[in-house]
Amino acid sequence: MKVLYIKRDDWIRGIKKNKYSKILKSYLKRNVLMGQGGFFEAAVYSTFEVTEISYHKIKYLPLKFLKGQFDFIIVNEKSIIDLHETKALSQIFSETPKIYFASSARIQLLPSNDILDNYDIVFKREPYKDLERYINLSYDNIKKIKPTILACPLIKIKKNQAKNYTIIDSKKFDNYEINPPNYEVSFVGSGTSELRYHVCNKVNSIKSWDTFLSIYERHKRSVPKFVSSDIKSVKLSLDEYVNLIRKTSVNLALEGIGQFTHRHLELWYLGAFMLSNSSINEIQLPHSNHIENIHYAVFQDFEDLIEKINYYIDNENDRERIAANGKKLFEQIYDFKKHGKFIKECIKAL
Repeated sequence: MKVLYIKRDDWIRGIKKNKYSKILKSYLKRNVLMGQGGFFEAAVYSTFEVTEISYHKIKYLPLKFLKGQFDFIIVNEKSIIDLHETKALSQIFSETPKIYFASSARIQLLPSNDILDNYDIVFKREPYKDLERYINLSYDNIKKIKPTILACPLIKIKKNQAKNYTIIDSKKFDNYEINPPNYEVSFVGSGTSELRYHVCNKVNSIKSWDTFLSIYERHKRSVPKFVSSDIKSVKLSLDEYVNLIRKTSVNLALEGIGQFTHRHLELWYLGAFMLSNSSINEIQLPHSNHIENIHYAVFQDFEDLIEKINYYIDNENDRERIAANGKKLFEQIYDFKKHGKFIKECIKAL
C-alpha cells in the first residue's frame, strides 16, 4: 500500500540555537525516527511505501500527482494548524482515507470536531483508557481514536532500516560496567512538571535512603525555589544513565508534560523495577494492557510514596517479578511491525 505522509513542517527552523539544536539536526540528517512520533513513523515505514512531504509544498504539485496515487494519507498534527488548511486538504483527497496522527504528550489535547470530521482514523499517543473523557468530541469522532505510543530513546532506527529491523533487544546494554555504589532510589529527567520537583524533594528528605536525584533544566525554565540544593541538575551520558538504572532498587518514573514519558519505556526496556505516580493508570497503550502491581507499581500521595519505596527496597523478589513482567510488556507493545499491521487493518476496515 502507498501512503502520503504529510510530515511535521520544517520544524527544525523553529529551534533556538542552544546546546540541543546540533544534536537534533544531526538526527534529522541521518533520518533517525525519534521523539514523539518515532514509533508510529517506524510502524509506517516498516509496512508501507511512503512518500513524505510537508503541507506547504503540496500546493506546488499538480493534482495528477496527488489524486488517485495513494491508498491513504497520514497527516501529522504539527503539519496543519487550522480548519481552512484541513478542509483544503480534505477536498484534494476527497476519496482517499485519511489518518490524523496526534503526537502530543498532552493526553487531553485533540483538535475540535470541525477538524476531526475530515478524517477517518485518529491515532493518538497514549489516549485516555476511557475514551468518553474526550467530552468535547462527538461520539463518531471518539470511535475513530486508536492508541499509539512515543519512541524509546534507547532504540534508534533510521527510516531505511525500518522494513528489515527485527530485533529490539536490550542485551546490548548488558556489558555496561556496573560499579558501586548501589542506590535505593533514583530519578533522572527534565523539569517538565512540578510533580517531579515535589517528589524528588520528598525523597531527598528521607536521609536513610541512598539516592541519586537529578532534574535538569528544560528550555531554561527556572528551578522552583522550594527545591533542595541536594537535588542535582545534570543530564547523564548514556552509559552513566543505563548504569544508574541497573544499580537502583527503586527507579521512579514521574509524569512530565504527559502521563507517559520516555523514562517509562526506558525502564521497561531495560527490565528495571518502576514506581510511577498513578496517572499512568489513566492511559491506553497499543497491543496490550498495562496492569498495576504486575508491570509496575504506583503511589497515590507522599505517604504512599514513602511506604511503597520502603516496601520495595526490602522485597527484592517482588521487585524482580514486576521488573520481568514489565520487560515482557515492553516486547508486546513496542513492536512497530505489529503496529504497522494494525494500521493496515484499520484502513482495510473502513
